[in-house]
Amino acid sequence: MNCQELTIFLQKVLDKKDLIRNPENDFDGISALMQEIDGLDEKIRGPHNLGLRSLLAKRLNLDFVGDFNDGWALAEISEENRQSFVNERGEFIKDTNGNTLYFNEVDIFSCGIAVVQPLDLDEKPKFLRTDGSFLPLKMELSPGKLSDYRFSEGYAQIHISDSSQALIDTKGKEFRRCDLIKESGFHEGFAVIEPIGKGGADYYQFLGKDGALLNTEDGVDHFDQASDFYGGIAPVRIGPKWYFIDLLGKYLRDKDSTVISIGNQEILYMFPGKEGWFCVRTSDGHYMFLNKDLKVLRFEDGHEKFLNNVAYFSEGWALVSYKIEIGGKLREIQRFVNPEGRFLKDEDGRIVNFEFGHSFEDGLALVFLHDSGYVYLDQRGNVFRFGDISNLERL
Repeated sequence: MNCQELTIFLQKVLDKKDLIRNPENDFDGISALMQEIDGLDEKIRGPHNLGLRSLLAKRLNLDFVGDFNDGWALAEISEENRQSFVNERGEFIKDTNGNTLYFNEVDIFSCGIAVVQPLDLDEKPKFLRTDGSFLPLKMELSPGKLSDYRFSEGYAQIHISDSSQALIDTKGKEFRRCDLIKESGFHEGFAVIEPIGKGGADYYQFLGKDGALLNTEDGVDHFDQASDFYGGIAPVRIGPKWYFIDLLGKYLRDKDSTVISIGNQEILYMFPGKEGWFCVRTSDGHYMFLNKDLKVLRFEDGHEKFLNNVAYFSEGWALVSYKIEIGGKLREIQRFVNPEGRFLKDEDGRIVNFEFGHSFEDGLALVFLHDSGYVYLDQRGNVFRFGDISNLERL
């Protein structure tokens, strides 16, 4: 399947699918045509809808089209230094009066809502709905990283001031006000919060969607440190000791025998354990991976530690920072490692190194190569450039 064939197929999907699926269009051959287009649709989309997005970027003269969430994808117009959203039919998002909406910066849609920064940078960020209307709020959002405000499990955290945050629902109603909300708000039914009016003490609690606090089996409801639940397990620190607890507040194994430790190294912090591996920051400033059985992940080159990079596993691969010698000089690079400690390699068996990148989603990771710029990387080490749909059959 060459580039020209793929383009024709994509154009057919874009031009014909809605017409065919309209029940008022009852014409001969509809079943055969539906089957043909549905089949082609799956072939040319590929991971991340890369084929469809590439065609949309070319057709609409866009520099980049992001992946689709809630039916909308980021559309980047770098020459005009603005962003918007586009759907699979190539239509830009419009406000309730039918005017196309443009922004200085946008985040992805989640729970039907996206955080956007208006073109006027003096304006505060806003919550945009998929119908082009804005979520009414009684308070303004403070400037910050847009993804910090992203909705998760029906709630979003907002910064009211330097010392106060709140959780709101998808109608803009305030659910709970706190001194601090950690990570991404709710995850697996709980949000890690630092409550208001704690008398100067530095501690955290797990807040449920019913407003109740999680208690451990021995009655502890506040922790010196805590991270989000993943896979039903969260790391918490009580005094100087770290433990794993489940969604019912039970300790993994007996409390006395479940203290988390790595030899004689002090654990400064434990991050959420995505796909069963927890990223641990140790007292020497490095990071390591540890699972619930207290096994440390050893890489194929014999190392266990990596550099200042909070890493998570996604689709069986974690992105880690390393220092290696290139041309007689030490350079910091990034690479992917799997749960067996093996690095991602290309078809010639060479480790794939890059400047920086993002985690795998739907089989692809967006990374920055020193000599190629931004490219997509698959889990076999193959490289794909955005807009080039000629080699999608390799995916």
